Amino acid sequence: MSVRTTHGLRTRVAFLACGASGFALYTAFSLVLVRVAGLRAEQAAFAAVMLAIVPTFLLQKHVAFRHRGDVLGSFAKYCMLQGCNAVAIAALAWAGRRAGLPDVGTVVISGAVVVALSWMVLSGVVFRGGAGRR
Repeated sequence: MSVRTTHGLRTRVAFLACGASGFALYTAFSLVLVRVAGLRAEQAAFAAVMLAIVPTFLLQKHVAFRHRGDVLGSFAKYCMLQGCNAVAIAALAWAGRRAGLPDVGTVVISGAVVVALSWMVLSGVVFRGGAGRR
């Protein structure tokens, strides 16, 4: 396997691992906000997404993509991506419900779409340039 292929595979695996870590943080924050702070589920979900953005961004930047470029610029792009992801998930959930898909199907489809979209935008836009192996 070439160095480039190995690096690409490492980046993809790290991207998925960092995303899974972000999802774990979101879940933990949500549960704490509902069970300890007494927030309603929708309030907790929104707050948990906001709380998980910074650590997940830092994981993606430093662990997955090893990006050495501008932090503020890449963070702004990352936040815009997260907003687009939220809109995409809501639109796919609406379309799935209209099409009569079960909720589980809608969750799986929207999750797969958002992961693919995130990979393309993070690797091609947010963390393009400024990358380097450590």
